[in-house]
Amino acid sequence: LAGIYMDSQYFDKALGALGEAKKISPRRQTTDLLLAQIYYYKRDTQKAIEILENLTKEGPNIPDPYWFLGILYESSGDSPNAYVYMKTAVVEHGYTFKSISERALYVSVLSKFNDYADMEPQYKEMLKEQGDNPQLWASYATVCLELKKYDEARESARQAIFLSPAFGDEGGKFLKKVDAAEAGK
Repeated sequence: LAGIYMDSQYFDKALGALGEAKKISPRRQTTDLLLAQIYYYKRDTQKAIEILENLTKEGPNIPDPYWFLGILYESSGDSPNAYVYMKTAVVEHGYTFKSISERALYVSVLSKFNDYADMEPQYKEMLKEQGDNPQLWASYATVCLELKKYDEARESARQAIFLSPAFGDEGGKFLKKVDAAEAGK
């Protein structure tokens, strides 16, 4: 019932339905995750964070509360906390991405901290789904360059150029940059 109210954006009714659900099953994590989501939609981010923080204490090995805390912090402009919580969800607790958009959000947060080592496997996964995306190939090439994986950087840049000739000039410059980095210049 709460889900139907949420879909219709009747957040106060959804809160009431979830309150009743909590009375029946007070330790149900799904209820608290939905409550946090409703408070976020109602722009009460602090209440949502409080609920999720409590969930991490009750079930410290469950990834979803950490992931959602990361999203809340990122949407609030607190990238350092977003980074910590998202990495905890993914690296320590095996969070499973539900969409390429979630994975892209994670990469976006990682990039703010130049965490190329953790960005690399995420790009590989995104390329499995969207191997025809030249921007993904170009971004992956940059990550490979930063990791000193020069052959992969070249191959990825060439793939971006192949998929979109518009990357030609920029791609050519990038390939020269890879050569210079490999030569130690």
